[in-house]
Amino acid sequence: MHCGLKPFIKKYWTGILLGSAVVLAAVLRFRGLLVQSYWCDELFSATASHPNRSLLYVWDTVINFDVHPPLYHTLLWLWYRIAGFSEFTGRSLSAVTGSLGVLCLYFLGKVMYNREAGLYAAIAGSMNVFLIFYSQEVRSYSLLFLLTAVSFTFLFMFIRLRKTNSLVLYILSTVLMVYTHYFSFFILAAQAAVFAAAFFSDKKNRKKLLIRAVIAAAAVGVCILPIIPNLFKNAGMTTFWIKRPPPMFFVYYIMYYVKNYYLLGLYCFALVSAVLVFFCKKDRTPGYATATVTVLVWITAGYALPYVRSITSAPILTVRNTIIVVPALFVLIGYGIFLLKDRLLKTGFMLLVVFFSLYQLHHMRYYSKVKKEQWREVIISANDAAGHVPMFDSVLMGFRYDTYADMLGMGFRVHTIDSLQACFDRKCVPDTFWVLDAHTDNIGESSLLAKSGFREISRIERYKARGILYVYHPPRQPGRNTESGHD
Repeated sequence: MHCGLKPFIKKYWTGILLGSAVVLAAVLRFRGLLVQSYWCDELFSATASHPNRSLLYVWDTVINFDVHPPLYHTLLWLWYRIAGFSEFTGRSLSAVTGSLGVLCLYFLGKVMYNREAGLYAAIAGSMNVFLIFYSQEVRSYSLLFLLTAVSFTFLFMFIRLRKTNSLVLYILSTVLMVYTHYFSFFILAAQAAVFAAAFFSDKKNRKKLLIRAVIAAAAVGVCILPIIPNLFKNAGMTTFWIKRPPPMFFVYYIMYYVKNYYLLGLYCFALVSAVLVFFCKKDRTPGYATATVTVLVWITAGYALPYVRSITSAPILTVRNTIIVVPALFVLIGYGIFLLKDRLLKTGFMLLVVFFSLYQLHHMRYYSKVKKEQWREVIISANDAAGHVPMFDSVLMGFRYDTYADMLGMGFRVHTIDSLQACFDRKCVPDTFWVLDAHTDNIGESSLLAKSGFREISRIERYKARGILYVYHPPRQPGRNTESGHD
C-alpha cells in the first residue's frame, strides 16, 4: 500500500494540494461565522433581501437606496427562501462564494501561466485575511471577487484558444459581474485594453478577433442596459462619505490585504520577480508575456481609474472596492513563486507563506475581539432588560433592528425617533422606553431627549453600540395648580 501511495501522490499532487486549499478556505470562511454582529450595511442587505418580500421589492429597494446593482441581493433573497432567514444563512452565501473564488484562482493562474502558478495563488488566497473577512459579510464583495476572476479566466481562454464556448462563458460571467458591482466597469475598461493589445499583436487572426470582440461587446452592452440609468444616477453624485484617497493609497491598500510585514515582504519579492522577468524578457515561454501584460493592465486599471474618478469628482475609492484587483495580484504572486527554480526553495517559500498567513489570522484576534458594530448585542440586551418597553432608534434605522429581530426570532418592532417626536407633539410619550444606537452616537445629540421631562434611568454599553432606558414625566405647566385650593 505504501508503494502505491507514493506514485499516487506524485501523479495527483496538484489535485491533492488544490483540494486541501479549497477545504482550508471553506473551513476558515465558515469558522466563527456568527462571532461578530451584523453591522449597518449587512443589515441593509438582509432587509432588502427579506424572504417575506417580493423580488420586485428587492430590486426596487436596491436600485433606489443602494449604490450597487441588484444581482447579489437577488441571490441572497433566493438563498434565504431556500435555507431560511437567519444570521448564518446570510453570511454562508458569502462564505460559499469566497471558497469558490479560491478554486477559481487556481483556474485563472492555470489558464494564464500554468497549473503550478495557479496552485500557489490558490493556496495563498485560501488563507488571506482580507478575502476571509469579506467572505464573512452579507455584502457583494466575495461574489465580485469570484466573478471578476471567472470573467478574466474566460477572457484569456477566448484570446488564447479562440473557442466559441469560451466567448459565450465570458459574456455570461461578465454580465453577472457588472450586475454585482459598478466597479466592474473599470474591469471592462481593462478588458477592452487587453482585447486591443491582442488585436495589434496578433496580425494573423485580427479579423476573427475583432468580430468576436464586437459580438462580446454588443452582447454585454445589451444585457446591462437596464442598469445604465442607475449607473448614471450614481455617477452624478457629487458628495459621498468616502474621503479623497492620497496619491500613494495603493501602498496602504496592499498592506491592508495582508496585515503582516513578513508576509508583505514575501509577496513583494514574488511580485517584483514576476515583473522583472517580464521586462528583462528572461522567460520566453509562449503566452507568459501576454499573461503578464493582462495582469498588469488589470491591476493598473483597477487602481488608476477609480483613483482618477475620486480626485476629479466624488470619491469612490475604498480598500474593499479594490477586491477587483486582488485575483490579479495573487496570480502574479503565484507566477513569481513558480519562477523560483529550486524545488526546495519553492517549498520553503510556500511554508513561510502558510506560516505567516495563519499567524496573522491568529494575531488579529478576529474571533475574540469586537470588530463590528454591536447591533445584535444591544437589541438582545435591551429586550432582556425590559422586553415590553417600547424601543426607538436614534438614526432612522429602525427597520434594521426589525430585521435583526426577525432573524433572531424576537417578536417586536423598533420605532423611529420621528415617531417618538410625534408622540411628544401629541403628548402621548410612553412612561418608559428604550432608545437604541448601534451605528453612530446620536443619542447625546438629540434635542428631543434633552427636553425637560426625559430622564435616563439605565444604560447598556456594548462597545460600538448603546441603549438607554428613559423615563418620561411631563413637566408641570406654569400657572397650573394640581390642587383645587379650596377647603
